Amino acid sequence: MADAASTKVGGVPVWFWIVAGVATLFNVGGVMAYLGSQFDPESATAGMTAEQAAYFLNYPAWYVAIYALTTHLALAGGILLLLRRSWALYAFGISAALYLFSVIYHYVLNDVFATFAAGIHIFNFVIGAQLLAFAFFAHRATGKSWLR
Repeated sequence: MADAASTKVGGVPVWFWIVAGVATLFNVGGVMAYLGSQFDPESATAGMTAEQAAYFLNYPAWYVAIYALTTHLALAGGILLLLRRSWALYAFGISAALYLFSVIYHYVLNDVFATFAAGIHIFNFVIGAQLLAFAFFAHRATGKSWLR
């Protein structure tokens, strides 16, 4: 009986499909968060203090554009992994680079440490880490010829 690491579906290990699925689902959440922030700001700010909601609702236009591009490119990266396309690397890489600008906005240009609880900072770290991890995964998958 073959072990799980050597089991292949479509020429790639089963775990490739699991990682690609997780990448896609996680980033669907990112796109949904973006869309919610733009089309239903009341729900997006529910549970926030007045100061947090004011910060959240007054992002500059350039930041909103970066937020949109970051989330949509990350979702595209997940879908490209599922389609086994090497462009996934570029989608995740550009998304990670854009995410760096949002980190600069929040943590260098503004003092979000004083505005938001620790949980949001941890989640921001997780977002950046997953973008880099999925970019690295796409790079490795391209090197193994799993992506075309």
